Amino acid sequence: MGNLTGFRDGERGMTIEGGDRSKPMACSEPALATSQQVPSRRGYDLQPDSSYWVAVGSSDSPALLTRLSPEDATILWTSPSEPCLGQRFSIALYHLDRKLLSVDAEVCRVWNDPRVEGRLVDLGFSGVSLDLARHILRQIEEMLELGLAVTASTIPLQNEIITDDDRIQGVLAAFVRASCTGVMTFRSGPPIEVTAVNYSSRHRVFSLRVQDVREELPTAIRMIGYNSIYEFAATGARLNQDDLQIVTPSEMSRVRHRRMRRTMTLVRATVVFQHPLCPQLSIERPMADLSRGGLSFWTDRSADVLYPGLVVHDLKIERWDSSSIHMDVEIRTISTAPGEGQVRCGLEIVDLTKRDRAEWDSFVDTHLYPTTQKGATWAELVWTLYECSKTFNIQSIPPEGRGILNGEFVATCQKLDSAPKVGCLIVWALPDRTLRGAQLALKMFDHSWVGFEVTKAPVVGFSETPDNVVRLDIRLRVYEHAQRDRTLRWVIGFHPTGVSGCLKRQIEDSARLAPADRAGLFRCHRVRVSIPAQETDGGSSEMDTGTGSVRVARPEEWTGLARLLGASRPSLYLEALDLVPERIDLVRTRQTWEAGGLRRDRAILVASRGDAPSAVAILESADDGLSLFPGVDGAWLYPFESGAEALFPLLVRESSVWYRARGKSSFVVYTDKRTLLLPERSSAEQSDLGELDISILAADLLPDVLESLWSEHSQHDGQL
Repeated sequence: MGNLTGFRDGERGMTIEGGDRSKPMACSEPALATSQQVPSRRGYDLQPDSSYWVAVGSSDSPALLTRLSPEDATILWTSPSEPCLGQRFSIALYHLDRKLLSVDAEVCRVWNDPRVEGRLVDLGFSGVSLDLARHILRQIEEMLELGLAVTASTIPLQNEIITDDDRIQGVLAAFVRASCTGVMTFRSGPPIEVTAVNYSSRHRVFSLRVQDVREELPTAIRMIGYNSIYEFAATGARLNQDDLQIVTPSEMSRVRHRRMRRTMTLVRATVVFQHPLCPQLSIERPMADLSRGGLSFWTDRSADVLYPGLVVHDLKIERWDSSSIHMDVEIRTISTAPGEGQVRCGLEIVDLTKRDRAEWDSFVDTHLYPTTQKGATWAELVWTLYECSKTFNIQSIPPEGRGILNGEFVATCQKLDSAPKVGCLIVWALPDRTLRGAQLALKMFDHSWVGFEVTKAPVVGFSETPDNVVRLDIRLRVYEHAQRDRTLRWVIGFHPTGVSGCLKRQIEDSARLAPADRAGLFRCHRVRVSIPAQETDGGSSEMDTGTGSVRVARPEEWTGLARLLGASRPSLYLEALDLVPERIDLVRTRQTWEAGGLRRDRAILVASRGDAPSAVAILESADDGLSLFPGVDGAWLYPFESGAEALFPLLVRESSVWYRARGKSSFVVYTDKRTLLLPERSSAEQSDLGELDISILAADLLPDVLESLWSEHSQHDGQL
């Protein structure tokens, strides 16, 4: 039947007042669902041929049962009378001719589903005792065992068939590195849990440790990856003591239902709550695993009366050190753990207080990121790493300037610690605090995060952790931090042209395969311009020369200029960089930064040959401690007409005035191609930084890119 709906909490009145409950009560208003009434995910859907039906009151027309939970149900209404909101009656549930239970019910909604002929009616149960709730769940378990019921269906976020041999080998090797678990399935009988232990690319053999041994060989393997489920045939399966060995499959399927990964609980933690439907029932169960947005725990389905869609308020996580975290959650899944007979209850976090959110984030970080650290306590060491890197060319800065910039960088990182919505600094370090790599990420625009390149330290001697694994661990934490931003729509990356790596390759693949408005790679040219202590002229709001004029755009002009940019630039470029009329002023971004004690500025210069704009310079700026990073202190030059590049030197000169007023000693100019940037007789100096590739990726593509990185790093020794 698909995802046949229930109703939301608070939409029903459950009290049955006197009268003959076996007869429908009179009512005057129909209960047809409105568009504002969002279908619930509560309970289990029944197959169309399940033979479960409901007798409604004194009606002679049986109604087909399509969905059931301990607190409500959905039926296919067949009576000629029209059901009404609030209508109350007793119902009896049957399987074929066998009566299973009786319960009082009330009409909560009447709605239509295009896949079903007739009206669907949601019924809320009243006066459900603990015994009755458990009895209903036992009936549901019987339906599940017979294959007559399924959890209210959820559409996979991603579903693909993988046939590329290199990628398949990378996935298998990644299973081993992460000690991934899964199950092997058989033609008959329950599945058995397995753990990946070895992959030989030379012999093309994948080995799994099995929890139980059977004479029958499995037909398929199902493994849990980064955030997807992989399934493939158990080709050439053979048992070698406690290990199952299979030949590298020629294809595998991948299904992803989640955006972010989960991991097993490393320390003792207990889930405690009062059952919302049966308050006399107190539940206390061990936690099984967790992710940023949820967790799971081991349970007894019928004893604990748990089912998908149940909302639990004030659930408590009790940790080994007696500390606790409180949250509101919704049950999403109830599943059996293969090989153990245990049942796992999966929860989605609905709400937490600010304090509990901080506690939960810290708890999750210790599980997901055992090899990386975050925060300003590493800023001094990161600065030393930057000084040794050719990327930033810090050695060209005079010593006194280097010291000032160092202090500004550390101070900015300290502010970021208190403003995680603005950015983060992630490092990979050894126990002795030796850095292997670092990466900074910033929310530069209203819906966009920028992940700058990973800066890697040179390795002296042997290292147990390869460079590509260091890069992977850092990138996963950086981009998973960005995924926590509910407003995230775009991920932007700056990649030096000519430097290849797995991340850039994945984005290139996305740009080639995804629609043009979902991913793209753009190339620009960079020149760093030094700012003289004082120009001989300029500095006014308008400069006029024989070739054209330059002025600061007035706020009321910005919307029109954004429309001019829209005529020559792809939509995803404009959306990601906030060059659209509704966001070109960066108001929300500026407010977010200011709330964290940080500064984010933008201005627009207009160059004209006549009355109409011929070119513009979009001037970006932020705290001095971030000036090393691409795009932060930068003037982006865009021509509107042929030959407008001749006005670029004027725009650069006026840009120098704007940046000097903000205490900057230099800035970077970005253009589509190499061109003359400095006017004649200018005292400024310029240094060519070469080309830069700008990647833009829709946020909903990011989980699959990260999954590919997770698997691909095992097959490549190059950069990530």
